[in-house]
Amino acid sequence: TFTYTNFSCYVSRAFLVIKTNRINQKYLTGLLNSKLVVFWLKNKGKMQGSNFQIDKEPLLNIPIHKPTNELQELIGKLVDYIIKIKSSNSKINEYTTNNSLSLMFEEVIDAIIYQLYFDDLPDDLKVIELVEQSVSEARMIISVEEQINLLFADWNDYNSKLRNRIILQKIQNPDIATIEKYLSNESN
Repeated sequence: TFTYTNFSCYVSRAFLVIKTNRINQKYLTGLLNSKLVVFWLKNKGKMQGSNFQIDKEPLLNIPIHKPTNELQELIGKLVDYIIKIKSSNSKINEYTTNNSLSLMFEEVIDAIIYQLYFDDLPDDLKVIELVEQSVSEARMIISVEEQINLLFADWNDYNSKLRNRIILQKIQNPDIATIEKYLSNESN
């Protein structure tokens, strides 16, 4: 698990701290927690049994894609939503759990990361434009909780283009299907 903090903190030597001005750190948090990086670490990183051995060497070898600043900010905004959801002491949405909300935003980040790394995706599997449009519309609402609820309602709808493209990514792209199947089998 990778986390973002925006305050001074002290951690034990068991933790690695990444501090950089070269890339948006919230984007980096979303990327490093993505299924693609989990898959990469399981296959190219070091393992201690079923746990990752996260030290400097495997971290430095992760292929970091640096998208435009706008796309880094978009993923950073999704990470902000996840942080808000996970740090909330009360339910943000009366119809679902905060965990379900968080998982949806994580799934959207995964879909964006897949599009970044598998740039040959056909248009009907691309999600970035849809996410940009939805988040842009949601940001017009003042309350972050209301933004989260609006996005959840939009993306969770049965007819949502974004939801359906995410599902199709996992089925139609052989690389993404392999990653999803592998991680699904690992968690069972």
